[in-house]
Amino acid sequence: MSGILPWVFGAFMLVGTGYFVFSIFFGDVTDSGDGGDGDFTLLLIAAFCSGFGAMGLLGTSSGWSVLVTVLVAAVFGYTIGKAAIFVLRWVMRQQTTDSIPVQRELIGMSARVTIESAPGKTGEAMIESGAFVTRSAVKEVNGVALHRGDIVEVVNVESGLLYVKKKNG
Repeated sequence: MSGILPWVFGAFMLVGTGYFVFSIFFGDVTDSGDGGDGDFTLLLIAAFCSGFGAMGLLGTSSGWSVLVTVLVAAVFGYTIGKAAIFVLRWVMRQQTTDSIPVQRELIGMSARVTIESAPGKTGEAMIESGAFVTRSAVKEVNGVALHRGDIVEVVNVESGLLYVKKKNG
């Protein structure tokens, strides 16, 4: 049994590390591209696998018992996973601190419709400010259709959806 353990731990480490390398070059496969921090689920699993595998390899090469090796590797993998998530969230906060406003601050701002929507349906608008440019999902509060180029005013924000009122026409 102990002859196969280094291979098992090595596989865990390679899969975790391989996913990290993949995500560096191609992005996280769960990345929606919306700029949110998400929950980093696959990156958490990859960090755990890398830490679990690395500590498991260390334990098997050091002659630890199977039970001690698995327990120490699991605790180390969990710790590495939590640390990775902490660092990733910190990095995301640093990247967005001054560039994108808190959504409540968008209330009262004007936006230009970029994707048309039928009455009561969701469209998209772009808000341009001196500090940022952002696109967001919008819904007209008076139930009128929004056409590309219409100017709207943000009157409310709920769960990332901007509720807007048409300003022109």
